[in-house]
Amino acid sequence: EFTTWSDIVVLTKGANGRQIPNRLHPKVLEIISKVFGFEKVTKVQNAVIPLFLTNKDVCVKACTGSGKTLSFVVPLISKLYTLLQEKIVEARQIEREDNDDKVEETKEEVEESYIETSVQNNQVLALLLAPSRELAIQIYEVLKMFECLFQGTDKATGEKRNFFNFIYFIGGDKPEYDISRINQRGANIVVGTPGRVFDLIQKSVLNFRKLELLVLDEADKLLEQGGDEVKMQSILEVLPKQRRTGLFSATMPTQLKNMIKTGMRNPYVIEVKTEASGGIFSTQ
Repeated sequence: EFTTWSDIVVLTKGANGRQIPNRLHPKVLEIISKVFGFEKVTKVQNAVIPLFLTNKDVCVKACTGSGKTLSFVVPLISKLYTLLQEKIVEARQIEREDNDDKVEETKEEVEESYIETSVQNNQVLALLLAPSRELAIQIYEVLKMFECLFQGTDKATGEKRNFFNFIYFIGGDKPEYDISRINQRGANIVVGTPGRVFDLIQKSVLNFRKLELLVLDEADKLLEQGGDEVKMQSILEVLPKQRRTGLFSATMPTQLKNMIKTGMRNPYVIEVKTEASGGIFSTQ
């Protein structure tokens, strides 16, 4: 059991088959400490983060206030930041021939190219769904606290741009407004409500081919509103099967159990119990 954020280390299998330590990136740990002021992990974070770091599906029964938002945001951010560093290093090593001379791209050229690719492709790497506008915005604001890790400078304009674009879709305006935002900013990390995400899928403006993570927060409430269950199923149908899925819910009604059976791959089931019951969690 982990006590502090820096304690979280799990073993994963590398390309050569060897077990290598997988931990949260130091830059991510720095923001957790400085921005959030958190040193110790909660029970749900202790259980969920190592599983996400090793690409496992998780189904979590936990109440509001258990720290579940950071339990999926933190490993997502850590993986994105590691991916970004790998992409930059990889791109900087690519040499191009110019008058028979091999010239290595500068870091700035690589960053500019990667920013442009990220925005133009509109590839959604993570989709986080919440039942209400308020919760979706809350998740988005937590994500934005890590945004400084992904900023670079557009050499053409001198403006700050993001390698990965965080965006939310919660309705309240016509879908065309959100489509305009996607065209302007791109959409790599998407937070939204099922109704609006469904609308955008119908208009074929979101690219999920490289989706790596799906999070369903307060999943029981996602199915409470009329029509949302049908929309949820429609959303799941267009997402790639090879993805990680995290489902968080205070209760487990029958329709939610059915969704788990059809939409998740052998998930680890975690129940975070109350302090009155000993403050333990069980996994299977």
